Amino acid sequence: MALGNPGIVPLRSMELRALQNIIDAVRQRLNLLDAEVTRLGSSSDAATLAQQITALTRAAQQLALRVSVLESSLATTDTFTLAAAEAIAQYQVVAPAGPNQCKVCDPSDPTARNGALGVATTAANVGQAVTIQRRGQLTLQITGLETGRPVYVAPGGTITQDPTYSDTAIIIGTAMSSSVIWIGAGAPTLLAPGNYPDPFDDVMPVSWGTVSPTVRMIEQLLVQPNGFVIMVDGELSTTGSMTGLP
Repeated sequence: MALGNPGIVPLRSMELRALQNIIDAVRQRLNLLDAEVTRLGSSSDAATLAQQITALTRAAQQLALRVSVLESSLATTDTFTLAAAEAIAQYQVVAPAGPNQCKVCDPSDPTARNGALGVATTAANVGQAVTIQRRGQLTLQITGLETGRPVYVAPGGTITQDPTYSDTAIIIGTAMSSSVIWIGAGAPTLLAPGNYPDPFDDVMPVSWGTVSPTVRMIEQLLVQPNGFVIMVDGELSTTGSMTGLP
């Protein structure tokens, strides 16, 4: 029924039937108006919802594009380029040297052992660009690595699986075969305190090898009988009796 119907005629008499007909017509017109308002409200909501869906779809597409760009930049082999602050050989591990510069990573040098960046895949003289691989698989020109074991940075930035070469150990990755590693640089770990105290060593993590002699000494002492603790040839021991002591 159209919104203009039913027609509402002027009341010409006070007859009950005529008044009832006008009231019925008004009621029908009001019902039609309510239904139309509800329909228009639903249409407005649908249009708003469609706009929101369109905006969300556009945002999702932009986000997917950014994710693709990030995945492309962080591919399986992740490399970047810096300037060499000193001569760097291929397959040496490098560390930060200054803004946009790198130098050879050295676990024996407190200023060159932090923030290992990765392995140089190209050689470079001072000031030249050097390509650094900081993640992914890399084949070295060495053999004899034990598969599944960590690999470390040796003095001079070379790669080894024997970390007992210096006071600190810097992990650079894991051996995938006798000559292939997966690069994943880590922070240095203190293996032994230096001859001269370094305040920066106080916050470094320590290895089990550093604390194990003290722990084992305490364990050996605790299994001995009660008594007075004495030092004998560099080892702690107990002697005497505790009987009668408070």
